[in-house]
Amino acid sequence: MGDQIKVSYLTRTGYQSTAYVDEKTFEGGDKHSDVPLQLEWSDEQDTYVQIDEWKWEFDYFGEPHRKLV
Repeated sequence: MGDQIKVSYLTRTGYQSTAYVDEKTFEGGDKHSDVPLQLEWSDEQDTYVQIDEWKWEFDYFGEPHRKLV
């Protein structure tokens, strides 16, 4: 595993956010919600984009839980 890096990225819904990800695997978590995610670089959009297909639900306390799909 590499070091963690802080990057800006586009969410699946097109919003800009920030994440801390492993510099080699680009897996990590969103800075604000700490929801796990996976990113890849998009030359077309000139930014990182979210590529994972994980679905999440948030409980009463705002903690993320992977949704069964």
